[in-house]
Amino acid sequence: VQALPEPSQTGGSRVVGTTEVRTTRFNTADDSMMEASAVQKVSTVPEESPLPEEAGHVESPATARFRARSTTGEDMALLVKQVEQEQRSHDTEEADREKPGSRFTVLEEENPGDRLGQDGYISVHHSHHLGQDRESFSLLEKVVLLQGVKMFRHVPLEYLPSIAMCCVPTFKGMDEVICRQGEATTATLFIVADGTLGLFKKKGAGQSTKPKIQRFGTLGGFVVQKSENEDPLGQIVRKLEASDTMGNTALLCDTEWAYSARALEDTWLLSINRRDLTDALRGRREMASAVIRGLYKTFTRRIQQQEQTVVKRDTCW
Repeated sequence: VQALPEPSQTGGSRVVGTTEVRTTRFNTADDSMMEASAVQKVSTVPEESPLPEEAGHVESPATARFRARSTTGEDMALLVKQVEQEQRSHDTEEADREKPGSRFTVLEEENPGDRLGQDGYISVHHSHHLGQDRESFSLLEKVVLLQGVKMFRHVPLEYLPSIAMCCVPTFKGMDEVICRQGEATTATLFIVADGTLGLFKKKGAGQSTKPKIQRFGTLGGFVVQKSENEDPLGQIVRKLEASDTMGNTALLCDTEWAYSARALEDTWLLSINRRDLTDALRGRREMASAVIRGLYKTFTRRIQQQEQTVVKRDTCW
């Protein structure tokens, strides 16, 4: 009784119950308003907020609001839309701040084709000889594609828009070569967005690629057997389709291409540079851990496949 609040001169109120904050009216307008205010405070108490991001990175408001929601298709579209709006407002502020003759103008001139278009579409300039003056990919389309990439399957959905912003669309015409076996990598991961890529591998230096002449029959006839390696890039070993990737190792270290890649049809690629991905992961421990886990799973699977291939080859001998 001593802990209860003292009644007011106009009628007063007191706390009833232990789990909810409620007030009892005593026929006054003031006490009625107090009851409504108390109930509203209880109903708007937020749930336990997630741990803040690591120092060095400030989480966007859209991502913070998304954490407490369920990951449905509508929520993903809403998240992408909010991120696009925040990105457009940020780019507008940067454009207003940059004046002609400043040091920022040089960076803008080096990349004249990478600008943010209308409705959240990122416009990318392409060469005229490809017949593509300007094409675009929406942020939502990039997020959907990243969901099918095995490397990013452990990344939470709220972080995919940040990775999608690092993706640069590139168009490759039919029979265009993307990389050649033995050349240095460019620290870039390539994701097939639409179309088909062929991976080719040349035979060893000790194996001959000249046509072979074999004798057959009893009359001394001969037949010319064509070489299996007539393609200048080598023999095709695999085809990459939508959501398949190449260059996973290039994200970790500089190396050489173990194969050549060529577009078997008109193909769209999404490329992620190592530096851009590193900037996106900086200060985001959970996101970086998920990407590293995906890389670990990918390399583990490839090592197991190579071991199985070696075992089969040794068994045949």
